[in-house]
Amino acid sequence: MSTAQQATPSEGARLVLAPHLGYWFEMLMQGSTPGSLPEARALEMLPFAKDAIRTIRIQIRTFHMLGMNPREIGRAAEWANFGWIQALAALDRGEPCGFSLLLSSGQSAEWHVTPKDCFPLYGTVPCMDQVRSLRLELSR
Repeated sequence: MSTAQQATPSEGARLVLAPHLGYWFEMLMQGSTPGSLPEARALEMLPFAKDAIRTIRIQIRTFHMLGMNPREIGRAAEWANFGWIQALAALDRGEPCGFSLLLSSGQSAEWHVTPKDCFPLYGTVPCMDQVRSLRLELSR
């Protein structure tokens, strides 16, 4: 097909997106009062399990400034140094993983990573005709 004959979106060309495995990362803070709702501090879809684990390790190592007691500091150091290996293995098996810490204020910090199928959004933005046809196909 020559360049002049290539299909345009209005001639029926379809945008095809294939899902791939991504990792839904959540960092939540839970209040100290009973019945308080968790507050999302970070929500992100990451492309690789190692990125999610690295983010947790960095955040855990900096949480000592929020007032953890010595026991929780020890738990955090243990997970950041060694516990992450089991978490990465769980993600590689397609299982979720997580870690939580209790702060001296009574709040808890929780990290969760869940493998999810997602659609990549790489490159340029497709024209609106392609987006509309994709929405129609996904809604069927």
